[in-house]
Amino acid sequence: MYSIKEDSITVPIDLCMWHKKTKVETLLDCGATKNFINAQTLEKLGMGTHLLQHPRTVQNVNGMENQAGTITKYCNLYVKKGQEKKKQWFFIANLGRDHLILGHPWFQAFNPRINWVKNELEGENVIIEMAGYQSKKTMQIDNIAQQWAECAAQNKPAQTPEIPEEYQ
Repeated sequence: MYSIKEDSITVPIDLCMWHKKTKVETLLDCGATKNFINAQTLEKLGMGTHLLQHPRTVQNVNGMENQAGTITKYCNLYVKKGQEKKKQWFFIANLGRDHLILGHPWFQAFNPRINWVKNELEGENVIIEMAGYQSKKTMQIDNIAQQWAECAAQNKPAQTPEIPEEYQ
């Protein structure tokens, strides 16, 4: 979990929360065995966590134990690239300057195209959505369906509200 800027790929990712969207610099690290989120980033965003059933000791690339010590918590985030969306675990650790690390689980799930000469991720942007954002979108769709049902019951033509593209 160590980043040297010229030897790594860092990409800006949109992180969608229920109340706002923000850009987060994210390290792509095919050598990281898991996805990680910095404990300070997690705290600033006010994200919920889950306890790991079996805590894990994490070592940095230099063989030293991570400053945060044993990892005891994780959070679930929805990662989207293009039309693909997958729920993935992010282990909470001290990442220094990095906010997020997308590791082997992300590479395996999305099989991204990378230009290693330019150290660039090719194709569509990566978006990370928190569970609260997912709930907000579902609530919007439920409200639209409820409006249509009320119009149908009153024999009124339903107005077509804006439906998010992924639900059309």
